Amino acid sequence: MKRIFTAFQGCALMLLSPVVLAITWWYYAPKYGWTLPFDLAPVLTTAESLWRWVCGLLLAVPLFLAFLWIAQKRAERQRMRAIAEAVAAGPTIALLPRSDWKKVDPEGVQLWARLADALPHDQQISFEVGGSDQHSFFALH
Repeated sequence: MKRIFTAFQGCALMLLSPVVLAITWWYYAPKYGWTLPFDLAPVLTTAESLWRWVCGLLLAVPLFLAFLWIAQKRAERQRMRAIAEAVAAGPTIALLPRSDWKKVDPEGVQLWARLADALPHDQQISFEVGGSDQHSFFALH
């Protein structure tokens, strides 16, 4: 999300910079006697100039939306890649149920009995739970 906002800020800067330049020109030009090489009023009032503005906006808005969509997809791919790298770097354990397990009632689940039931019944088991301030682990021997 942070990257999308950064992209939005960059696009807003690109879109607003001509406005800022125009306002600056409008403010400082009369003070210093600056003039444009053409008369601005007839250009802005003609239908041709309005058509140019409409065409420019019709081009700029879809490009801006496409840029935001691409930035969002890229951020999503990077998030997924970071998750995949974190999973690949760390230990991954999957405790899958046996096919002959009983249905689980969440009210009556007792972790140790359930884990002991998951193993073959003719073997001894031992549990080991440990950890530190950075991570915790569980081992079944």
